[in-house]
Amino acid sequence: AVVAHYEEALPDPVLPQLPTHAGHPARAELLFDVTMPVEPGGFLVVTNVPRFGVPITPCLPEVEDDARLPSLAACNASGITGGPYRTDNSSTSTCNIQGFVNISEIRLLYNEEGFPYGLNMTVNHSHSWPMLDVGPVYRLRYWCRATIDMPNWSMETEDGQPWPTNTNDAQDEATLAAAEMTVQVTPFTTRSPQASLIRLDIRVRAGPDQGPVTILRVLMPEGFVLFDRGEPVGSLTGEGRPIVSVAATYGIGDVFADEGRSFQLEVLTPPSTPADKRWFVIAQTPGEIMTGWGMNPGFDVIPLPVRIAFPPIPLYKGWVVLAFTIPKVREGKYALVTAPSDFVITCPGDEPDDPPAVCEPFDNLRGEVEGVGILPNTVNVSLTMAGTPEGQNLIYAVILKLETPEVVQGGLGWNVRILNQNFRIVDAGIGIMGPTSGTVWNKDFFIDTPTLAWDAQPQGGENSVATIEVNFARRVPEVRAVLISLPERYRHDIPNAGMLESLNPYFPIAEELEQWQIYWNVRWVRILIAEPASEFVDFLPGGTYQFRLPIMVPPTMPANKEFYFSLCSDQACDDPDRGDPEQGGNILASFPIPNTVPVLPANEFTNLGRGATAGARRGCAPATGAAWLLLMLSTLAAAAWRPAAAAAATNAGDMAASWRGAGCFAWRGCDVAEVT
Repeated sequence: AVVAHYEEALPDPVLPQLPTHAGHPARAELLFDVTMPVEPGGFLVVTNVPRFGVPITPCLPEVEDDARLPSLAACNASGITGGPYRTDNSSTSTCNIQGFVNISEIRLLYNEEGFPYGLNMTVNHSHSWPMLDVGPVYRLRYWCRATIDMPNWSMETEDGQPWPTNTNDAQDEATLAAAEMTVQVTPFTTRSPQASLIRLDIRVRAGPDQGPVTILRVLMPEGFVLFDRGEPVGSLTGEGRPIVSVAATYGIGDVFADEGRSFQLEVLTPPSTPADKRWFVIAQTPGEIMTGWGMNPGFDVIPLPVRIAFPPIPLYKGWVVLAFTIPKVREGKYALVTAPSDFVITCPGDEPDDPPAVCEPFDNLRGEVEGVGILPNTVNVSLTMAGTPEGQNLIYAVILKLETPEVVQGGLGWNVRILNQNFRIVDAGIGIMGPTSGTVWNKDFFIDTPTLAWDAQPQGGENSVATIEVNFARRVPEVRAVLISLPERYRHDIPNAGMLESLNPYFPIAEELEQWQIYWNVRWVRILIAEPASEFVDFLPGGTYQFRLPIMVPPTMPANKEFYFSLCSDQACDDPDRGDPEQGGNILASFPIPNTVPVLPANEFTNLGRGATAGARRGCAPATGAAWLLLMLSTLAAAAWRPAAAAAATNAGDMAASWRGAGCFAWRGCDVAEVT
């Protein structure tokens, strides 16, 4: 007899290679032949019997489910296939079937303890020829709940007389079953990045009645690579499923205790989530007898979220901004930024308007970073000077010089790899699209990078006037609005300190409208474009244009200080990142503008009102509770990039009056009675 166990009816590359779990329904196939024919009305008796007289828990027959009733078939001339097929769906078999033998009745057999330990099956048909004949090989498919004990299979045929007509003398051993273990695989951080070193906590608990455990073998998903003391174990190609052997004494706890035993592994993740992301842990004895195994569903590999901002236009020479957040536990020290193949990316220079950055070109020709090969079109940016703490994370904004091609041929995918001090990748985003889906390239836009200038050196907590200048090298088609977006914590001071001014009279603002500048959100101002007389003149004329507006500089600088100048396809734009038309975006091109002029520190006040220090403005009456409340509400409103629906419905005049009062109270000498 040949015995094979199976479990679920799903194609699977791993489970058929493992013994069935004890207590689970398992499929056994017994192949046999007979030396004496079995006539119609004969019996086929299959039972589990102990070895050497040792009591056992038998493999309990499954007959309640029609899909698991036993079946008997004759194999064809090709005979045994050499073993079960790799998968365990219902079409697999240990032989090719010629025809089925009718089982007319099934009776459960019970042992002295009252457990069913086998079946008595009547084979019958209406013809006179034998049910089982000498010569052919037969296959009995039999379902039972597997046992962790090791019984033998007994198979006999009977004709109602005291002695069997055929028997195997209970000499065939049942396939080994194993205890079902509990396995937990928990990454140290919520997000597990691509192609990066991460730490895992693996907790293992033994199953019911499991035998001894001296070694644990961890079967990782394809693409993972084990690291030991910061060095890879084996090839970095990640081919196949790596197996890690772990001594049962390694880690903390007891595998047989309720909490189980936990240990940690350092692994390199694959570039993407594997098709089969399950983790398996196998427990073995010194003789490599498998006493149990367990499976964990695994986790997804999620790229580092990176916000990439640059205008998708040809022959642009300007700036690209890459903003990302890294958990502190990753201990990131450097960021390798790789641009698409058609682009040219370089570090900021020494010009006064260039943002500061510790940056250098990087090609990995010396193999400092293992497993990634040569990295063309890449720069290495130090992260030691720019991170802004936020809880357990650090926020970074990297500004680099960028030149775009006239035509994109190599795609718009960017790679960002975060390295630790040992140049190991600890976080990564591979193939990140930005700022659009990759299908949008505004080939008719030829625009120089905008610039930002201040009338005077800005000071924290004070009003200053900024001018944004942009040059359209050619006419720009089908633009309906211009959006100027301020960094977080900055806010415009319209109309308190004046209005937005378009300094070039040839810029086609929508003067026919009652209000061509929309400024009710303090984080941005929108300039509406005049409706063209016809589709033949639907463009912004080439030329240099300046836009001047008052801005309140925050006392504390944000992580991202750049401004944005955006061209919109409609007059409702409010977010410079909404550039993907496939997602309902209305930004045609958004230009980051570095904000590099040093900001003077804010004046310090010992208190507000008449007790202010000498450096404060005089003349304010003491603050009232209402003024404090208004100031707090105004500050909360300024923090939002886009206003809530309620704010959108607020009358622009009322909003301006509220901000006028709050701004006057907070930053300028005023009469408290002005606060509304």
